[in-house]
Amino acid sequence: MSTDNKQLGSIVAFEGHVDTISTQLRLLPSSPQILILPNVQNYIPNEETDHRSDVRLYVKRIHEAAVARHEAARAFLQESTPTNRRLVFMSGGTSSARALCIKAIMDQETEGDANQAESLFHQLTKDGVLGLNNSLRDWRFPTMFDCLNSQGLGDELEDPITRAMRAAEALDRQTASLQPSTEVDLTLTLAPRPRSNSLPLYGYNDNFGDNAPFFVFGAQKNEEGGT
Repeated sequence: MSTDNKQLGSIVAFEGHVDTISTQLRLLPSSPQILILPNVQNYIPNEETDHRSDVRLYVKRIHEAAVARHEAARAFLQESTPTNRRLVFMSGGTSSARALCIKAIMDQETEGDANQAESLFHQLTKDGVLGLNNSLRDWRFPTMFDCLNSQGLGDELEDPITRAMRAAEALDRQTASLQPSTEVDLTLTLAPRPRSNSLPLYGYNDNFGDNAPFFVFGAQKNEEGGT
């Protein structure tokens, strides 16, 4: 919806299936304060509808039709007053007009490839009306500047430190399988720690089944022949 600050009215464009929109618009009440405008194709002269094979000229005609319809809406809104505000309902808006252009490019240039057709549409309209009026420019092929942009000219101007960090990260990912694991294996069972390793005993063997109830510090084995 668009509202002109100098006019006391609004323009509402309905997007969607053509038949559905037409049905909804017919259900609107009849009022001198409401204007219903058809889709943009109705503003293209019949003798110029055959220019669809010339994509540049067809897109130019779509643009001119959209401008003519918008001017008709503005002219109707100029009669609005604070007590009698006017509304303009349109079948399709900018998105519908853009879709018509891309569909023509799909049929005439890209053999149905929607992504390539959208790219060509942006390339055709990047210079606005001035580019559409230039019949000598071959819009199907990008310029040298466009090629540099598509290849990422900004990458050449990237900070050397950032490039080095990215290279290090890439190398780390490639050699991840060669690096030792730092994860702890919790499934390993450790051997029990002998009690003799915990206390300073002298010559005392901590054998399984020992009957000693506790450790005796400083106890030494009797040497052979000693007391």
